[in-house]
Amino acid sequence: MDLPVRRRRRLAGAATFAAAAIAAVPATGASADPAAGAQGVRCPAPAALVRPLDPRGAIPAAKEALGSPGRVLEVRRGPHSTYAAPVRRACGPAVLGLSIYVDVHPVGMRCSACNLHAYVVRYKTGRWEVWTAY
Repeated sequence: MDLPVRRRRRLAGAATFAAAAIAAVPATGASADPAAGAQGVRCPAPAALVRPLDPRGAIPAAKEALGSPGRVLEVRRGPHSTYAAPVRRACGPAVLGLSIYVDVHPVGMRCSACNLHAYVVRYKTGRWEVWTAY
């Protein structure tokens, strides 16, 4: 299939972005780790987390995980998010209830499939972390 040069460049940029985004997010493969959830996702311990008063505090951590400039499209508490069901199955309702869902779109990309759907938690130490993303 012969694509115009402009389209090929855009597709090459999207492939580069996708590879970088996958490398920046914690692995979701199968694990023998006891902290791993049902889907092989490494689940944070609910006892080490706090429920943030303002969910917008999760935005910088999600943008950092994206690895390139991004625009935030949506910020929600975990149970009301797009991917709540698989996250609940993987790590349970306690972790989901303490998570913040942040949808970040990379600047300059036109594909909605390029979005980073990040679940961010805040530890009692004050540190924010993206623990899984789709």
